[in-house]
Amino acid sequence: MNFRFDWAFEWKVFRICLQYVPLCIFVAAVSVCIGLFFGILLAVAKRSKYCVMNILADIYVHLVRGIPQILLLMIIYLVIKTNFNNLAKYYNWGVNASVISPILIAIIALSLTASAYLSGTVSTALNSVGDGQQDAALACGMDSFTSFYRIILPQAIPVAMPLIGNQFITMIRATSLIGYIGVVDIVAAGKIASTISSNILEAYVAETLIYWGLTFLLETVFSFLTNKIRWSYKGEMAS
Repeated sequence: MNFRFDWAFEWKVFRICLQYVPLCIFVAAVSVCIGLFFGILLAVAKRSKYCVMNILADIYVHLVRGIPQILLLMIIYLVIKTNFNNLAKYYNWGVNASVISPILIAIIALSLTASAYLSGTVSTALNSVGDGQQDAALACGMDSFTSFYRIILPQAIPVAMPLIGNQFITMIRATSLIGYIGVVDIVAAGKIASTISSNILEAYVAETLIYWGLTFLLETVFSFLTNKIRWSYKGEMAS
Protein backbone atom coordinates (compact mmCIF):
# COMPACT_ATOMS: atom_id res chain seq x y z
CA MET A 1 0.00 0.00 0.00
CA ASN A 2 1.56 3.27 -1.13
CA PHE A 3 1.28 6.34 1.04
CA ARG A 4 0.54 9.58 -0.79
CA PHE A 5 0.40 12.97 0.85
CA ASP A 6 -2.20 15.13 -0.89
CA TRP A 7 -0.55 18.54 -1.12
CA ALA A 8 -3.53 20.06 -2.90
CA PHE A 9 -5.86 19.09 -0.09
CA GLU A 10 -3.24 20.20 2.45
CA TRP A 11 -3.27 23.70 0.98
CA LYS A 12 -7.07 23.69 0.83
CA VAL A 13 -7.58 22.70 4.48
CA PHE A 14 -4.80 25.08 5.53
CA ARG A 15 -6.70 28.00 4.01
CA ILE A 16 -9.93 26.85 5.64
CA CYS A 17 -8.36 26.57 9.11
CA LEU A 18 -6.57 29.89 8.67
CA GLN A 19 -9.94 31.68 8.58
CA TYR A 20 -10.51 30.78 12.26
CA VAL A 21 -7.22 32.18 13.55
CA PRO A 22 -8.79 35.58 14.45
CA LEU A 23 -11.44 33.81 16.54
CA CYS A 24 -8.83 31.84 18.47
CA ILE A 25 -6.73 34.96 19.05
CA PHE A 26 -9.83 36.85 20.23
CA VAL A 27 -10.86 34.12 22.70
CA ALA A 28 -7.30 33.79 24.02
CA ALA A 29 -6.76 37.56 24.31
CA VAL A 30 -10.04 38.22 26.15
CA SER A 31 -9.42 35.24 28.44
CA VAL A 32 -5.92 36.47 29.32
CA CYS A 33 -7.14 40.04 29.95
CA ILE A 34 -9.91 38.83 32.26
CA GLY A 35 -7.56 36.30 33.84
CA LEU A 36 -4.93 38.99 34.44
CA PHE A 37 -7.47 41.21 36.21
CA PHE A 38 -8.56 38.44 38.56
CA GLY A 39 -4.97 37.19 38.80
CA ILE A 40 -3.97 40.58 40.23
CA LEU A 41 -6.81 40.33 42.75
CA LEU A 42 -5.68 36.83 43.73
CA ALA A 43 -2.07 37.98 44.07
CA VAL A 44 -3.17 40.85 46.28
CA ALA A 45 -5.29 38.46 48.33
CA LYS A 46 -2.30 36.16 48.83
CA ARG A 47 -0.23 39.12 50.05
CA SER A 48 -3.03 40.27 52.33
CA LYS A 49 -2.63 40.38 56.11
CA TYR A 50 -6.00 38.64 56.46
CA CYS A 51 -5.56 34.89 56.80
CA VAL A 52 -9.00 34.10 55.33
CA MET A 53 -8.19 35.84 52.03
CA ASN A 54 -4.88 33.97 51.79
CA ILE A 55 -6.56 30.63 52.34
CA LEU A 56 -9.40 31.27 49.87
CA ALA A 57 -6.97 32.46 47.19
CA ASP A 58 -4.74 29.41 47.68
CA ILE A 59 -7.72 27.03 47.55
CA TYR A 60 -8.96 28.60 44.31
CA VAL A 61 -5.53 28.51 42.64
CA HIS A 62 -4.78 24.92 43.63
CA LEU A 63 -8.27 23.76 42.66
CA VAL A 64 -8.27 25.33 39.20
CA ARG A 65 -4.68 24.31 38.46
CA GLY A 66 -5.47 20.73 39.43
CA ILE A 67 -8.34 20.35 36.95
CA PRO A 68 -7.53 19.53 33.30
CA GLN A 69 -8.72 22.32 31.02
CA ILE A 70 -11.01 20.05 29.02
CA LEU A 71 -12.81 18.94 32.19
CA LEU A 72 -13.14 22.51 33.46
CA LEU A 73 -14.47 23.58 30.07
CA MET A 74 -17.09 20.83 30.02
CA ILE A 75 -18.11 21.45 33.64
CA ILE A 76 -18.60 25.18 33.05
CA TYR A 77 -20.50 24.43 29.85
CA LEU A 78 -22.88 21.98 31.52
CA VAL A 79 -23.37 24.10 34.65
CA ILE A 80 -24.22 27.25 32.69
CA LYS A 81 -26.49 25.46 30.24
CA THR A 82 -28.36 23.55 32.95
CA ASN A 83 -28.76 26.45 35.37
CA PHE A 84 -29.82 28.87 32.66
CA ASN A 85 -32.56 26.52 31.50
CA ASN A 86 -33.76 26.06 35.08
CA LEU A 87 -33.80 29.82 35.72
CA ALA A 88 -35.51 30.51 32.40
CA LYS A 89 -38.18 27.95 33.20
CA TYR A 90 -38.68 29.24 36.76
CA TYR A 91 -39.00 32.90 35.76
CA ASN A 92 -40.83 32.21 32.47
CA TRP A 93 -38.28 34.02 30.36
CA GLY A 94 -39.42 32.25 27.21
CA VAL A 95 -35.84 31.47 26.13
CA ASN A 96 -33.45 28.60 26.65
CA ALA A 97 -29.73 28.02 26.91
CA SER A 98 -29.35 28.21 23.14
CA VAL A 99 -29.15 32.02 23.44
CA ILE A 100 -25.84 31.68 25.32
CA SER A 101 -22.94 31.68 22.89
CA PRO A 102 -20.49 28.79 23.30
CA ILE A 103 -17.75 31.37 22.71
CA LEU A 104 -18.79 33.16 25.91
CA ILE A 105 -18.66 29.89 27.83
CA ALA A 106 -15.22 29.16 26.39
CA ILE A 107 -13.97 32.58 27.51
CA ILE A 108 -15.34 32.05 31.02
CA ALA A 109 -13.66 28.65 31.36
CA LEU A 110 -10.32 29.77 29.94
CA SER A 111 -10.39 32.94 32.07
CA LEU A 112 -10.69 30.83 35.22
CA THR A 113 -7.60 28.87 34.22
CA ALA A 114 -5.68 31.99 33.21
CA SER A 115 -6.46 33.77 36.48
CA ALA A 116 -5.06 30.88 38.53
CA TYR A 117 -1.78 30.83 36.63
CA LEU A 118 -1.43 34.59 36.20
CA SER A 119 -1.83 35.10 39.94
CA GLY A 120 1.54 33.38 40.29
CA THR A 121 2.96 35.57 37.53
CA VAL A 122 1.83 38.75 39.28
CA SER A 123 3.16 37.51 42.62
CA THR A 124 6.53 36.68 41.07
CA ALA A 125 6.77 40.09 39.41
CA LEU A 126 5.87 41.98 42.58
CA ASN A 127 8.19 39.90 44.74
CA SER A 128 11.06 40.65 42.36
CA VAL A 129 10.99 44.25 43.60
CA GLY A 130 12.48 44.58 47.05
CA ASP A 131 10.30 45.91 49.87
CA GLY A 132 13.03 48.41 50.69
CA GLN A 133 12.33 50.35 47.49
CA GLN A 134 8.74 51.01 48.44
CA ASP A 135 9.81 51.93 51.97
CA ALA A 136 12.33 54.39 50.52
CA ALA A 137 9.66 55.88 48.26
CA LEU A 138 7.31 56.33 51.20
CA ALA A 139 10.11 57.90 53.20
CA CYS A 140 10.62 60.42 50.36
CA GLY A 141 7.03 61.56 50.69
CA MET A 142 5.30 59.44 48.06
CA ASP A 143 1.94 57.93 48.90
CA SER A 144 1.27 54.19 48.43
CA PHE A 145 -0.35 54.57 45.00
CA THR A 146 2.40 56.83 43.62
CA SER A 147 5.16 54.56 44.91
CA PHE A 148 3.45 51.56 43.36
CA TYR A 149 2.90 53.31 40.02
CA ARG A 150 6.32 54.97 39.69
CA ILE A 151 8.61 52.57 41.55
CA ILE A 152 7.13 49.07 41.85
CA LEU A 153 5.16 48.71 38.62
CA PRO A 154 7.90 49.78 36.15
CA GLN A 155 10.22 47.15 37.62
CA ALA A 156 7.56 44.45 37.83
CA ILE A 157 6.29 44.77 34.24
CA PRO A 158 9.52 43.56 32.53
CA VAL A 159 9.47 40.52 34.82
CA ALA A 160 5.79 39.82 34.19
CA MET A 161 5.76 40.42 30.42
CA PRO A 162 7.47 37.15 29.32
CA LEU A 163 5.29 35.17 31.73
CA ILE A 164 2.12 36.86 30.48
CA GLY A 165 3.27 36.14 26.94
CA ASN A 166 3.74 32.47 27.78
CA GLN A 167 0.27 32.36 29.28
CA PHE A 168 -1.21 33.96 26.17
CA ILE A 169 0.51 31.33 24.00
CA THR A 170 -0.83 28.65 26.33
CA MET A 171 -4.34 30.06 25.89
CA ILE A 172 -3.90 30.02 22.11
CA ARG A 173 -3.17 26.31 22.29
CA ALA A 174 -6.02 25.81 24.77
CA THR A 175 -8.50 27.14 22.22
CA SER A 176 -8.03 23.83 20.40
CA LEU A 177 -10.38 22.39 23.04
CA ILE A 178 -13.34 24.73 22.50
CA GLY A 179 -14.60 22.63 19.61
CA TYR A 180 -15.92 20.20 22.23
CA ILE A 181 -18.64 22.70 23.19
CA GLY A 182 -19.68 23.55 19.66
CA VAL A 183 -17.29 26.36 18.72
CA VAL A 184 -15.81 26.02 15.24
CA ASP A 185 -12.14 26.75 15.76
CA ILE A 186 -8.96 25.79 13.89
CA VAL A 187 -9.11 22.14 14.93
CA ALA A 188 -12.86 21.80 14.42
CA ALA A 189 -12.60 23.40 10.97
CA GLY A 190 -9.89 20.92 10.00
CA LYS A 191 -11.96 18.02 11.28
CA ILE A 192 -15.01 19.18 9.31
CA ALA A 193 -12.94 19.64 6.15
CA SER A 194 -11.36 16.20 6.48
CA THR A 195 -14.73 14.45 6.73
CA ILE A 196 -15.23 14.89 3.00
CA SER A 197 -12.17 12.78 2.31
CA SER A 198 -9.88 10.32 4.03
CA ASN A 199 -7.02 12.83 4.20
CA ILE A 200 -7.02 13.25 7.96
CA LEU A 201 -3.24 13.54 8.21
CA GLU A 202 -3.24 16.58 5.93
CA ALA A 203 -5.72 18.30 8.23
CA TYR A 204 -3.60 17.59 11.30
CA VAL A 205 -0.47 18.87 9.56
CA ALA A 206 -2.26 22.07 8.52
CA GLU A 207 -3.48 22.68 12.07
CA THR A 208 0.00 21.98 13.45
CA LEU A 209 1.60 24.46 11.07
CA ILE A 210 -0.89 27.18 12.02
CA TYR A 211 -0.40 26.73 15.77
CA TRP A 212 3.38 26.57 15.34
CA GLY A 213 3.32 29.77 13.28
CA LEU A 214 1.18 31.55 15.87
CA THR A 215 3.46 30.43 18.69
CA PHE A 216 6.60 31.58 16.87
CA LEU A 217 5.05 34.94 15.97
CA LEU A 218 3.76 35.61 19.49
CA GLU A 219 7.07 34.63 21.10
CA THR A 220 8.83 37.11 18.80
CA VAL A 221 6.35 39.89 19.57
CA PHE A 222 6.48 39.44 23.34
CA SER A 223 10.28 39.20 23.28
CA PHE A 224 10.41 42.51 21.39
CA LEU A 225 7.96 44.16 23.80
CA THR A 226 9.87 42.91 26.83
CA ASN A 227 13.18 44.24 25.54
CA LYS A 228 11.58 47.56 24.60
CA ILE A 229 10.05 47.96 28.07
CA ARG A 230 13.35 47.08 29.75
CA TRP A 231 15.32 49.60 27.69
CA SER A 232 12.67 52.27 28.31
CA TYR A 233 12.85 51.64 32.04
CA LYS A 234 16.68 51.76 32.00
CA GLY A 235 16.51 55.03 30.09
CA GLU A 236 14.14 56.55 32.66
CA MET A 237 16.35 55.39 35.53
CA ALA A 238 19.45 56.81 33.83
CA SER A 239 17.79 60.19 33.35
